[in-house]
Amino acid sequence: MTLGGKIAVVTGASAGIGYETAVALAADGVRVFAVARRADKLQALQQRYPQLIHPVVQDIRDKNLSALRDIAGSHSVDILVNNAGLAKGRDAVQSATIEDITEMFETNVAALIRVTKVFLSDMLERKSGDIINIGSVAGLHAYPGGSMYCATKAAVHMMSDGWRMELLGKGIRVTEILPGMAETEFSQVRFGGNSELSRKTYEGMRPLKGADIAEAILWSLKRPPHVNIQSLLIMPTDQGGVGFVHREPIGK
Repeated sequence: MTLGGKIAVVTGASAGIGYETAVALAADGVRVFAVARRADKLQALQQRYPQLIHPVVQDIRDKNLSALRDIAGSHSVDILVNNAGLAKGRDAVQSATIEDITEMFETNVAALIRVTKVFLSDMLERKSGDIINIGSVAGLHAYPGGSMYCATKAAVHMMSDGWRMELLGKGIRVTEILPGMAETEFSQVRFGGNSELSRKTYEGMRPLKGADIAEAILWSLKRPPHVNIQSLLIMPTDQGGVGFVHREPIGK
């Protein structure tokens, strides 16, 4: 089954899972509106498939979402990949800043809802569409220093479940992808650009890559219309669970 001819919107498309998802969709013939804040990164992405990837510079925390509303007003979007999200810091609740907490909830939860609502009415009218929410294993299992981030991903998990019930019979599939440790810009952002701390996160183990998650997204989308992959928990082989990571000694 090919997705060729469909139209997709992918948020957080300037790097990592979003970037690889945009490339994978375009490779399958999908017209992709790649959404992110960094114009230079989006322009580089567009060079992979110039005829199919369209850069859209938009901060999804902007409540107007004017660029996305323009897309919705001109195109019937078949696939929405809610990928944009972040973690800030590894502080316990007593030391985490309100600014970091607010940014996580605003980006990972509130913005995801607003973006979805931009495109949902047209999906409902056509009785067709796919919504892919990028959750996390952190939405299922909390860990010290990540309680606020885990809470945002738990919200994504519960929303995904609830939306399937609320949209039942409307022809819209909702899929949640829950990655484990994936080496993207995620840790760079979490540690404020500290490359050393980011590197140590994955030291001695083999993490997932953005392309691994993109492949799973594509597979989910290609199921027959009567099949909804409700959720996929994807872990690296070296990760048995949150806090359970096999690491080889450096130099071995």
